[in-house]
Amino acid sequence: ERYIQMLKTETKTDMQETASPLSLWCYCIERRARIINAVTRNNFHLQGQVPHTKMTGQPCDISDICEFDWFEWCMYRIEGRKYPFPSERLGRVLGVAEHKGSAMSQWILTETGNVLPIQTLRSLTPAEVNQPVIKEKMRSFDTFVLKKFGDSMGPAIPESDPTDPLSEYQHYEDDDGDISNLPEADDILDYDLYINFEVLLPQNGEHMQAARVIGRSKNTNGEVTGSHHSNPMLNTRVYA
Repeated sequence: ERYIQMLKTETKTDMQETASPLSLWCYCIERRARIINAVTRNNFHLQGQVPHTKMTGQPCDISDICEFDWFEWCMYRIEGRKYPFPSERLGRVLGVAEHKGSAMSQWILTETGNVLPIQTLRSLTPAEVNQPVIKEKMRSFDTFVLKKFGDSMGPAIPESDPTDPLSEYQHYEDDDGDISNLPEADDILDYDLYINFEVLLPQNGEHMQAARVIGRSKNTNGEVTGSHHSNPMLNTRVYA
């Protein structure tokens, strides 16, 4: 329980320090769990090893973890873009995308609000961070993400659509406190409880075979056979 609490605390710290949307917590906690499993701790049971190596017996590769910080700005490459269209787009790193391409693949939050596994990406250079054009793109990116996902304090609050013809009406709750008394299914005499039931019936006296109840049996006059009774032992209805 102590390590679970530590995992939750460090995940909340990551999200609050970066003001990342609360709805992305699943990516953040997975990344933090990978970090915890790759760091040695003062624990007798680990015997100087990291949890990942102790459990699997394999060396722990931290290259995919330490390359990017949580919610770090990045430039990712779009395959298939031809000149003069730009092949790099701005995004946010959400952690390792395991089994999604190469070992260095990362989950990227794109400017359209989608999360994609990307193999080719890089961090922004100090010169790019200080460029006015890049700064404006960052502000637009954060504004869009804030409206769509919210921030680290809570989800986004949906705005009313002015084109919606029902947006001018206020929501209300019924004042009628009366509770309608609907009859129970057992009180309805013509309620066929067993229709569509699946049953096992003997086949040729040797083995059981699955069957489905499709309806009430009728006599030569087209009338249903038997009558309903609340006691199943006294229920004389016949089904087909």
